[in-house]
Amino acid sequence: MIATGGIAGSASHPVLTTPSDIDADQMRAFSEEEHGMFDGEVQKDGRLLIALTAWNSDIAGDWGTLYAPAKKGLAAGLASYTLSPGASAKPVVDVVTTAMGKVVSRLDKEHLLGTLTEEIPIRDLQDGDSRLWRLKQRDDWGSSWDYMVIYSVHLLES
Repeated sequence: MIATGGIAGSASHPVLTTPSDIDADQMRAFSEEEHGMFDGEVQKDGRLLIALTAWNSDIAGDWGTLYAPAKKGLAAGLASYTLSPGASAKPVVDVVTTAMGKVVSRLDKEHLLGTLTEEIPIRDLQDGDSRLWRLKQRDDWGSSWDYMVIYSVHLLES
């Protein structure tokens, strides 16, 4: 599995994990470097916008040569996105899909495991809130998957 996307608060940050092989009944953590996906300031009356996509790691190919261009493409695409009141997460998902499609030639719907879009008012968060992103589906080609990604939000008072 590869997670891609963007998380926006006062600024947008790209998210791109390295491929993680995971099978039924296994638990895996993202690498230590990938544990913090957003580190930025958000006003107490602001929102955190999370837009993530998960891909089958079959898209990875030679990940050593794809990772840097993919990360650069995500950062460039998200640099033009501004989180404004009432903004939708869809543009972030579109930026991610476009950026990944430019560097991963085999990117198509059959490799997409799922999408998470969530807008969280900061006032509704407690430090350490854990949330679940479930990716479960059976596709037309006979494949099925059932992944659970658990993520948490930590708040630091400034």
